[in-house]
Amino acid sequence: MRLAVFGATCGLAAALTACRQPQTSAPAAATSPAPGGAPEGRWCVRGTITDAAGTPLEGVEVTAHCGAGTLRRTGSAVSNARGEYTLRFGQGVMYQSNHSGLQAATIAPHRAGQVEKNLHRQGDLLMASRRPDEPELKSWGPHPCVVYPEEPQRVDFVMVPAAEISGRLLDADGKPIADHYVSLDAEELPPSSSVLASMKTDALGRFRFGEVPSGAVWLSIRSPQDVMNELTTARIECVASASYALELTYTAGPPPGLTARRVSGP
Repeated sequence: MRLAVFGATCGLAAALTACRQPQTSAPAAATSPAPGGAPEGRWCVRGTITDAAGTPLEGVEVTAHCGAGTLRRTGSAVSNARGEYTLRFGQGVMYQSNHSGLQAATIAPHRAGQVEKNLHRQGDLLMASRRPDEPELKSWGPHPCVVYPEEPQRVDFVMVPAAEISGRLLDADGKPIADHYVSLDAEELPPSSSVLASMKTDALGRFRFGEVPSGAVWLSIRSPQDVMNELTTARIECVASASYALELTYTAGPPPGLTARRVSGP
């Protein structure tokens, strides 16, 4: 199963699978999840959130998901009337004291009906307890910056209108396929994400993705007969603020397939 940090409509679990991981083997230091789920918050990111016209946005939630391999939510904040936020967060995984504690720190804004203009790639950060050595730092690949305790970094966000995709997943006889994951995907993804979003269908085969960026997207499922076989629809060109209703039909084949029929939308 693939998980995503992107969006707030997917009922995501607290633990998220990160795509960016060290390109070399993991350090020998023992690791463990940060205790309690609410770490001490010694790391800080602050900034301003506006719309595309530069108007400050109040009430935008900003979250931090941190860790190595598995990301855990370790902090959240809400922007004020001036669009400003200050987010304090902690580690997603604890290392032995002789280790730098280097790990991913993904900072993302969330607001219903909107997405971040740059898919919050500027929030693709690292965090550490102390300065890592150069080989360790390079093992994580390119990154904007490393956040250290009590050394705030600035990250600004611009929110733009999102599209919405809803629909039903059906079999070849038109019967709903319940309790089955549907994923939303695109060429460009937010940091620490393998898909834009993923969710299970309800008892009637229904699904909904509320924060869909403009541009080409597609939907996919794992074949009920073979979970290793991923089936995808043709690409759907989404327009900001538009709503799309789709009917996905799974055919067992051979070969198996997944088609999308547009019920409503531009």
